[in-house]
Amino acid sequence: MNGRSAGRYAVAVGADGYRSTVRPAVAPEAAVRYAGYGLWRGDHPADRGADGPRSPLLDDFVAVGFRGGHAVFYRIPDAGSDGYRQNWALYGSVPDALYPDGKAAPVPRGQVTGTAAAHLHELIARELPPTWADTVRRTELHELSINPMYDTTVSRYAKGPLLLAGDAGAIARPHTGAGAVKAIQDACALERVCQAGETWPEALAAFDAERRGAGNALTELGKHLGRMRVEDSPDWPALTPDDFASWLHANTHGWQSAYDPA
Repeated sequence: MNGRSAGRYAVAVGADGYRSTVRPAVAPEAAVRYAGYGLWRGDHPADRGADGPRSPLLDDFVAVGFRGGHAVFYRIPDAGSDGYRQNWALYGSVPDALYPDGKAAPVPRGQVTGTAAAHLHELIARELPPTWADTVRRTELHELSINPMYDTTVSRYAKGPLLLAGDAGAIARPHTGAGAVKAIQDACALERVCQAGETWPEALAAFDAERRGAGNALTELGKHLGRMRVEDSPDWPALTPDDFASWLHANTHGWQSAYDPA
C-alpha cells in the first residue's frame, strides 16, 4: 500500500495486474485462460546488425506475417548509450514442454533456456525471410523473454467496497495495443463516477456499468485478432493487394477498440 499502514478504508482499488489477488473477491468465476501461443520478445544494440549502426532495419516499423503468427521490428532508444537498439516481437508457437502442467507463466528476460531458444530458431528459419531471421538470431539468450497470451472476462468490475482496474479486470491480448490505454480509461472513469455520485455504492455501480462491458469487449476483440493473425492466419504470399485490404477490413469491421468513441 505504498508505505501506508493498515487501516480502514471506504474503497479498495484492485490494480494489481493480471495475477490480481483482488479479482477472485470481486469476480470469483473469472479464469485466466492460456490462448495456446506466446509473444517472443528481444532486442540488441543496433550496431550488432549486419550493417552496423547504419542498418536499414532501423528506418521503419516492419511487420512480417507467416502461417501461425507474425513479427514486428522497430528501433528503440538505448538507455545505456546515445544510440539505438533493434527491437522485435514475434507472436507464435512456444515449446509444449514450456508449460507441462498447463499453467502458462511468463519467462522473464534472462531466463529463457537454450532448449526454448532452439524452438524459436527453428521457427524463424522456417517462417521468416533471411533478413528478419538474422535479426532475431543476433539477439543473445539473455536478451530474450516469452509472454504467454491470456484471455479473461469478468462478471463485474465492482463488488461491495472493491473495484478492479487495468489487467486486474478483463485481460485482452496485446494485439489490441490497449493495455495501458484501458488502465487509463479505467482511472478516468473512476474519477468521473466519484465526482458524479453522492455515495460510494452509487459511484461503484456506475463504474461497473461503464467499464465491465468495455473491458470484456476488448478481451473478445483480442481473441478475434488472435484468430485472424495467429491461430487462423492467412496464406500471406497468396494474397493480392485487394485480398489483403479485405482481410484487414475483416480484422476490425464491427469491432470496437479502446481507441474508438464509446
